Amino acid sequence: MVTKYISVSSSKGGSGKSTITSILSTGLLSHLKRRIAVVDIDPQESLIDARKAELKEIDNNPPKSNSLIYQTILKNKENTNQSFPDFFKMSLYDDFAIIKQKLDSLNGKYDFVFLDFPGSLNIHSNTILLLKELDYIFIPFYVDKNSRSATFKFAHSLKELKGKGMLKADFHLFFNQFNGYTGKNGSSFKVMRDFMESKKYPLLKNAIYSSPEIERYSTIVPIKVGAGIKNPYHLLEEIYNILNLNQNE
Repeated sequence: MVTKYISVSSSKGGSGKSTITSILSTGLLSHLKRRIAVVDIDPQESLIDARKAELKEIDNNPPKSNSLIYQTILKNKENTNQSFPDFFKMSLYDDFAIIKQKLDSLNGKYDFVFLDFPGSLNIHSNTILLLKELDYIFIPFYVDKNSRSATFKFAHSLKELKGKGMLKADFHLFFNQFNGYTGKNGSSFKVMRDFMESKKYPLLKNAIYSSPEIERYSTIVPIKVGAGIKNPYHLLEEIYNILNLNQNE
């Protein structure tokens, strides 16, 4: 399988991209048995810090053999020879040729490589160059005014780049902190859904609800597969289908 490069990206900080990157990367490894790497190019290093905290907890409190984390690591190791997704830190401010060389060194070693971008994509010109390296971009967004405006500008820019042949990635948007079109902001979600459909922006059918599974996200243990409407796994399944993957492979 040729290595594919993915990013959960947004032009607005606090959109949930790092959380969803963790959920997707652990899911692809544990549920679909794919070799996974995550590259943190965000100067804030939120994902790297989260991984360090989890590894420190494991060192301080070694998991018992019947614990979820122990069983997850054991099964991952058996299935992919990876205990959990490998994490790498790359500096956004390096010369792009150096960044490209580091990314290329991962090609063939992993099935999927995730790039975790900074909250602001205009922080450095290298972010635009890195976007052009991607095969898939998934864009989470909420319906408050600032998020909505930033998301549409970002999606419009991607659409223009793709139309000019300057972007190879397929991109898809999805709602974050979704409420099922009910309650507070329910009507706003409906308006945004209709607007994106009218503009032919690719909006995923499933969304991320506020839920305990999201709050307890891990860079090591995947979310549980569940049937409840708020279970994040429904969104993951839709993304797996976009990546042309299924659990029976």
